[in-house]
Amino acid sequence: MEGMKFETNPILNQYRNSFEELLNEPEFVNNLISKEIILSNHNYNSTNLVNNHLIKCKLVDILNVLLDFQSPGYQRLFWNIKSTWKNLVEEMKKLTLQRISTLPKIPFINDKTNLDSIDNIMTPIKIVYESKQCSREKCILTCGNEFMEGLENSNRVFIFGEAGIGKTYHCYKILNDWACGLICQDSLLLSIKLGQISKSETFTDVIFNHNLVDNINIQRDILDYYLSEECEDKARKIVFLLDGADELGIKESRFYKIIHKIHYTPHAVVVWSRTYKLEEVRKTYDTLLEIIGFGNEQKRDDVDIYSGDDKQQTLQSVELFNFLKVDRQDLLEFCQYPLIAVLTAAVWERRGKSIKDFYNISEDVVDILFQKINISKDNPNYEIFYKEFGLKSFNNLSNGEPMTTTQQFLHSTNNLAGLITTTSYSYSRCEEEISFRFIHHLFQEYFAAKYLIYDLLNEQKSRQHLLLKISTEILI
Repeated sequence: MEGMKFETNPILNQYRNSFEELLNEPEFVNNLISKEIILSNHNYNSTNLVNNHLIKCKLVDILNVLLDFQSPGYQRLFWNIKSTWKNLVEEMKKLTLQRISTLPKIPFINDKTNLDSIDNIMTPIKIVYESKQCSREKCILTCGNEFMEGLENSNRVFIFGEAGIGKTYHCYKILNDWACGLICQDSLLLSIKLGQISKSETFTDVIFNHNLVDNINIQRDILDYYLSEECEDKARKIVFLLDGADELGIKESRFYKIIHKIHYTPHAVVVWSRTYKLEEVRKTYDTLLEIIGFGNEQKRDDVDIYSGDDKQQTLQSVELFNFLKVDRQDLLEFCQYPLIAVLTAAVWERRGKSIKDFYNISEDVVDILFQKINISKDNPNYEIFYKEFGLKSFNNLSNGEPMTTTQQFLHSTNNLAGLITTTSYSYSRCEEEISFRFIHHLFQEYFAAKYLIYDLLNEQKSRQHLLLKISTEILI
């Protein structure tokens, strides 16, 4: 961790047993004395020498001692220590490939039928440099990862786009390209989903939980060491991939301070965020990139992603694309957003090749998910759920009021059919309160809109109050 003080070197510490064995050899001890690593009149046993001297040394001093010997044992230990960074990077690449090898085609539906290989999902999206000096056509990134190769320590890249444009999947693409050895081969990439950070987590807790949880091959203190300013390997390159800067509201978090350049970090930072965040942080970044979605051919590809490889399914995707191209050009335009494209394909299939318009897609998706928990429109709880989560969505968007509910209510809605996720717990009076967030802003905005429509149309007495609330808290 940056600023952390290490009493011993974690890299040397993992080889303490090897050092104890070498201390039984006089030539090794004499070499340590000649290089003034230990005193000639020491009266310590080998364990004390290791604990009080060797593992507190600089790496370069120990490596120079080992390099003086040609026997296999010394050379093996030398290369084991020397290769620690390389081995860490390679192990992290393997873990990353395991973690993201399959992803949900629709980001918020967590069942096995919705999973697909990352290679099938990674339809290219258009990414451009935000520049006044050249037209968008001249600034397009062909592969979407070109900016990574020239990235140096302390460089800062800000990637922005609207909701559903493909920011999270672009982050996954960068991770996948790195893990497959296509970019930044000697660098360590660490990804963080900023919307899933809790106040109780420390900086390294977050890094470990998002990248290394349940892994026993990588020691946490070694990762801490490489993240720290004390690390002797100044040539190492670490890149933070921070997804969802617009979802991080914990101003005390070090990640918040890194995003806003309140806290200095010697490592490169790549941030993904919704567009509105750009003006707040623009001046603190070296490179600005905008994700502008799909062209027509890419829209066709993403429809195919949802449908899969089966011949019949591929025919269905062609049929949908042709339908949109001929009859619903307005909806096809919205399919420049990858999330809208896959939702459109999902609604098309599950509604029996019936589709309304862009504004009804969210409603159709919510209804499909509600049906999974047996909540249909004629169920008395249907309206209750809409009003409860609609009001909380509106209040959060309008004045930043935290979204909270009870464990019982969450359980009864099965986390609103999987549309929300919990972020923290607290106690109010005799009942446990749970803070939550929507898995995508698209759905929070949908529920807020439903609440407004319901109240404006059905609650005459609240019209003036709502209009006043909107004009004073949102428009101003």
